[in-house]
Amino acid sequence: MVFLHRTLPVKLIIICLSLCIGLPNTAYAIQMPGYDGGIKNDMEYKELFVLTGKPVILKGDIKINEGTMRKGKRQDRVNFTLESDDKNISLRRNMTFEVSLEEDTKKRQYITVSELTRFSESITVKGEGRRSDRYKLEKCELYSSTITDMAPAVDYYSLNIRGKKLYSVNRDEGELSVEINGSGVGYEHVWGATETVTLDYLIDYKGEKAIEESVYSADWNGSMQVVESFNTTRDLTYIPNEPSQISFRGGYLETIQDEQVARYSYSLPRFDQKGIPLKSEFLKDDVELKLSTVPTQKRTFIPKTLDVPGHWAQEDIERLLSLGIMEPKGSYFGPHVYAKRLTFAQGVAKVTDIINRGKAIADVKKNVAQKKGEALPQEETPFSDISDKDMVYLENLASTGVMQGIGPKRFGPDQVLTRDQAITIMIRALGLEHLAPNPPYDTGFADDCEIPAWARDSVYVARQIGLARGDMAGYFRPSDPMTKGEAAAFLNRFITYLQKDLKKDFKDRIINY
Repeated sequence: MVFLHRTLPVKLIIICLSLCIGLPNTAYAIQMPGYDGGIKNDMEYKELFVLTGKPVILKGDIKINEGTMRKGKRQDRVNFTLESDDKNISLRRNMTFEVSLEEDTKKRQYITVSELTRFSESITVKGEGRRSDRYKLEKCELYSSTITDMAPAVDYYSLNIRGKKLYSVNRDEGELSVEINGSGVGYEHVWGATETVTLDYLIDYKGEKAIEESVYSADWNGSMQVVESFNTTRDLTYIPNEPSQISFRGGYLETIQDEQVARYSYSLPRFDQKGIPLKSEFLKDDVELKLSTVPTQKRTFIPKTLDVPGHWAQEDIERLLSLGIMEPKGSYFGPHVYAKRLTFAQGVAKVTDIINRGKAIADVKKNVAQKKGEALPQEETPFSDISDKDMVYLENLASTGVMQGIGPKRFGPDQVLTRDQAITIMIRALGLEHLAPNPPYDTGFADDCEIPAWARDSVYVARQIGLARGDMAGYFRPSDPMTKGEAAAFLNRFITYLQKDLKKDFKDRIINY
């Protein structure tokens, strides 16, 4: 996965499987293949254990050692040490995965494949008296594959997981098999990350149980579905000051936090008093586990302007000023002044972290060229009317396809920004312009016929996802210039979309289905 420049809490998916059942991309973390639907934070790891046919939560430590990528491959190691609260169940699990990477620079995509190459797992379950049952993992095959599409501002990915485990119980007393089938989707960007994975487990036990002088069949089967989600959030909250005699009324607090949630729905056998499974009688229930990291917090700078208080976009403007995304000139912002293309480009570059995003995409090209023994072509400066200090933004906006010039080598930095330009820029940054239907189609605005052909797809998509709004009469007014206040409101709405709206689609809609 691509690492962004901000240091955010580590996330991972640990979906290993004893049916002990974890968690998912990157700026925020490494993605570790596992198959046991557990969750973790900085302090502990949890998973639901059901191999005995009775659900028990196990807790403990997990250690992850990510290998170094060499020639498109690396080895990752994951070690678990877990036990139940009453210490009646203990588990030791060690797994080594070989991870391979394949990249396509033209499509800006890469595929990772993870395969379990070494494993060991032992489980001890204390019974009545001095009796203990011992489970040993004899055979195991686990595979996962992820395809990642690198849009200019967001990495989108989907994954699939397959696996099977075979345990011996008390050497030759019984045999337990677990099959896994899973899939998931996720994204990450500078404002957060979300991954949601659904895992289906089929459990089958065959064995006998001796009671006094009789031997009984102890065969049983069960199933479980786990929906787990990982989220990294980066939020801004306004904190007002209580005293009135203070030089500023309040300021913004930036909070970054990880949250992992796993919801288990299981169907397991009921047992009689002797521990023999009852035929056709099942225990069905749901369990939810949740862990969060301790949030990291940072106060932002306090914007002080004379012409912003009382403006309808005051909150939008002050949020962007506090983050340094937009800047005033002295004590004045000029919310009613028309926004220039360069001003908006600078804001877009900072909102999307385009410099580091562009570097990540360039690194993929470099890696592929090195593998092929090819030299990368020397790239020319895209615009001749941009100063050196602003060129780093514009080079990356142009190379990632977010913004284009108005002619050969011309960007037009002082030209006024129009509404259709702003919408097109943001949808390109999201990489969602291809979601528009094949023409002919109607964008849904009253002035649909006035929207230029080059902006129609972006305007259509922006309306569908809530980024583009018409006026009270339903007109989009594509060629109208944007004021700096309107541009600030639009950039802040874009941040909110990245923070909240994407998460609703990737997490809430799936979990609450």
